[in-house]
Amino acid sequence: MKKDPLTPEFWREYAASLSGKEDARFTSPEFWNRVAETYDDLEVSPFYQKMVEEIIETMKIRGALRPDLRVFDVCCGPGNYALRFAPLVKEVVALDISPKMIEKCREKAKEAGVSNVRIILGDWFKFETEETFDTVFVSMSPIIHHLDSIDRLLSLSRRFLVLVHWAGVRKNLLYARIYKEVFDRELVWKRPGIIVVFNYLYTLGYAGDIRFFTGYWERVRPVKKELEQILWRLEREGITVTKEDQEKILRILEEESQDGLVPSRTKVRIGFLFVDLSLRALPT
Repeated sequence: MKKDPLTPEFWREYAASLSGKEDARFTSPEFWNRVAETYDDLEVSPFYQKMVEEIIETMKIRGALRPDLRVFDVCCGPGNYALRFAPLVKEVVALDISPKMIEKCREKAKEAGVSNVRIILGDWFKFETEETFDTVFVSMSPIIHHLDSIDRLLSLSRRFLVLVHWAGVRKNLLYARIYKEVFDRELVWKRPGIIVVFNYLYTLGYAGDIRFFTGYWERVRPVKKELEQILWRLEREGITVTKEDQEKILRILEEESQDGLVPSRTKVRIGFLFVDLSLRALPT
């Protein structure tokens, strides 16, 4: 007997069917340490900048960022959002599993003279707290793939849950070329996205507002750094890379490079899900 899509159980089962075995690798500190140095590259992308600005402005207008509120930024990375939230709220608690991400977040907070961000090195899946927060925020983290995590995020929020995550589009021609020429396979990206979470929350009675940002993430990296990024991504996809494979990838990057720099352009669609928990009503 098929489960009813208007029940949480349906979406739990569906999300579990899409989650890959690589998730354990996704949530190790060593894995994220490897990209901490280049994680801020997106800060120079106009599309990314505009998206972040509009997300924060919407959160302000909707009351999720106010001087009397405490915000929990889960899987904060190098603090791209946490440090922008800080001047707008009473306190930000920022959690991440990666020591190098946390180090960068602390460095940036010091440089900005921010004193109301409490930065915690910790594993979300093992993190325990008796605190609750006015606003709970997560951006682009694999923990969103797990609906158990969504339940925990809800339990930590007194009023708002805000999620930023993939929404079904992620196309990079350089990566697609590497997958085809080196591994003779099409680049297929398939994981639970923000729509799955939206539907799950709906079955729980939380009819959140969702908005989509579609555009291009643009980066330029030295050949060596781009190679490291691609090897990291291939590992994330569960692909074993031989020495010969790595040499082929390097040749492609050198062909694509200009003055030793590799331009990379990824078409993306990002979902911004805003949930006001005070408006809960069971679906009919």
